[in-house]
Parts: sequence; C-alpha cells; structure tokens
Amino acid sequence: LDPSFVAGWNLRDYGDSRVRGFYDFWSMYSPLELASKEKDPLPHFLLVNGFNDSRVNSAHTFKLYQALRDRPSIQDSWVFLASVNNSGHACESILSEDYKGLWTTVVIWSTIFDFFRMKW
Repeated sequence: LDPSFVAGWNLRDYGDSRVRGFYDFWSMYSPLELASKEKDPLPHFLLVNGFNDSRVNSAHTFKLYQALRDRPSIQDSWVFLASVNNSGHACESILSEDYKGLWTTVVIWSTIFDFFRMKW
C-alpha cells in the first residue's frame, strides 16, 4: 500500500491508506504485503500489465514481481513478468483505450443533456 498512489483512489469508499487504521485493514488484502510474508509455498505466477495503463499504475506490478522474487522459497515457484509496451488497460492499444474513454464521455454528457432536456 503505497501512499504516494492515492490519486484516483476512491477515498470515500475505501479509505485513505495514509491513515494508520485504513492502512492496517487494507494491508491484510494487499498482494504486495501478502507476497512479502513467508508463510506457505506459492503457486506459479504470470504477471501481465500494460506498460502505459491509465487505470492501474504499472509500478504496482513491478513491485509485486520484485516482492515475489525476493522470497527465500521462490526457487520452488516460477514468477514471470510480461509488460506489454505501448499498451494500456487489459493490454489494449492506447488508441483503443482513448476511444473507449472518449465514447464514455460522449454517452455521459448525452445522458446529462437528455435528462435536463438541454438542446445541443
């Protein structure tokens, strides 16, 4: 739980990880925190991210990969990382991701205009 990645986080629903109580709660579910604990043997991992993802910071995937690789018992498991260059969320092209964002914006504003019976 990196407090420097608060931008875009829904603080009202999930809380602020910079606050100790929220941090303690969410660290129980954080893949990065769980990967750092030496408990059970791990399954094999394939981590895939879009390097230019606008929704999930790719640094999170790299940190998880490193935490898994740093475990002493990692020799029993395989950890692979595939970072797809020039791709966004779900490894789509940036153009496709931008198109979906633009289309979503058009639909939202069209709905607002229709709701308030506004004219173009």
